[in-house]
Amino acid sequence: REIIAGKGHGSMDALELHYGLGLFTEIAAITVRWPSKDEMNNQQKVSIYSGPFESNKIYKIVEDLGFVGLKGDANIDENVDILDVMYLINCILNNCEPEETISWALDFNYSEDLNVLDVTKLVYFILFH
Repeated sequence: REIIAGKGHGSMDALELHYGLGLFTEIAAITVRWPSKDEMNNQQKVSIYSGPFESNKIYKIVEDLGFVGLKGDANIDENVDILDVMYLINCILNNCEPEETISWALDFNYSEDLNVLDVTKLVYFILFH
């Protein structure tokens, strides 16, 4: 299965993928084929995660791109919540320039500028994810 930007409601698929295991209770390994290229061999980046992965659990797999953290997590507490919304609003009202990692986390419309559209997308993200 794949997540495709530009497809689905609001031009983005849901970020979660769901898999049925039938009668099995775990998965031995997960292979992820990232859209980016491996810098070492200029081929598609492939990551293999060894299990076991249990059924009825949520696992978060994020491509390692260096500074990239959890989208929406302004205060880097590994949660996306009202505190992040308040941080974003404060940043917009006071024209602050956060460091690159925080700016990336809060720029939901990828405009390279923090604005009210980012606030609405962040609130939507919190309410429906």
